[in-house]
Amino acid sequence: MENACLRASMRRKTRRTAAARSKKTAQRPGAASLCAVKEERRQTAAPLGTVGRKFRELQALVPGGEGLHADQLFLRTAGYILHLKLQVHLLRALSDFQVP
Repeated sequence: MENACLRASMRRKTRRTAAARSKKTAQRPGAASLCAVKEERRQTAAPLGTVGRKFRELQALVPGGEGLHADQLFLRTAGYILHLKLQVHLLRALSDFQVP
């Protein structure tokens, strides 16, 4: 876990020496545990894969939904549902006026 965070840090900051890196880590008391917290968060989020998949599907269905956060997407979805209901109501009213 910590090795993956360290490797990522090394890729981002290639010029920093190993001694400087260990010195900086020693100065920050919570630096080593930060990677552990991130890994734990990633593992607990794994079972929510179906929710994430459904969220992405909803983003694809709602016009303009790509890239929106959850709260914005749900508001946009509610507005889109109302828009679709209005369209259905209008089309039903227009079909009643159609001459056979």
